[in-house]
Amino acid sequence: MARSMENFFHKWFVLEYDLYEEDLEKASALVNSHHIRTVVNVMFQHPIFTAKQMAALTGLPEATVRRYLNRFEEQQLIFSDGRMRSKTYYYYNLLDQLR
Repeated sequence: MARSMENFFHKWFVLEYDLYEEDLEKASALVNSHHIRTVVNVMFQHPIFTAKQMAALTGLPEATVRRYLNRFEEQQLIFSDGRMRSKTYYYYNLLDQLR
């Protein structure tokens, strides 16, 4: 039983690491900034977020965060609830892994 749990967590970690590397590469191609790793790290820690929350967690200006998130949404790296104000973003790639 312990061995099967160990195998499960190992597989999950590998999948999550692969997803992180793949999406970091995609995000870096969309936004030319040395802050992009910080944004992706926060997306992994908080897969449901607002631009305001992302700005607070990264220390980046909210306008910069919104620009990044708009690019990510255009390329379907993240999705939003479609609202004009207080838009909530969803990092479905990670949420799917957690299901």
